[in-house]
Amino acid sequence: MDTWSKKVVALGYGVVIGLTVVLFIEATLSIMFTPFIMAVIVAPVVEEFFKTQAVHLSSSTYRTNAVTYVVLAAIGFGLIEAFIHAVFSGYYYISLTPLMHIFFSLPTGIAYKQSKHLYGAGLIVSITFHAMWNFLVII
Repeated sequence: MDTWSKKVVALGYGVVIGLTVVLFIEATLSIMFTPFIMAVIVAPVVEEFFKTQAVHLSSSTYRTNAVTYVVLAAIGFGLIEAFIHAVFSGYYYISLTPLMHIFFSLPTGIAYKQSKHLYGAGLIVSITFHAMWNFLVII
């Protein structure tokens, strides 16, 4: 698969993951947790784990596109998440959150690009950024 095909797949992956995670996984988990716990702990862990799986589109020997794939997945995810929230809330508002998904996921892509063994460390940084943003938005 050439790199353009993988880029389209990464963007589509973000959209599909956005639909799956937001509509099913987080909706199911919201029954068990308070809105605060959902926003600050559950959503960052679930969303970052699934979004950043796009790094695996890059080969183990040629990881330079890992950042690109994660960013494209984050864009797809952020856009579909904003759309879903607009549909369910009945209104759309201008928010930085779709763009912030790029910032949240970027450390994982950068870490994976350096070494596939750093994926976990990058994921922890991504989850932390996402959790801090959600916390600051809701306080």
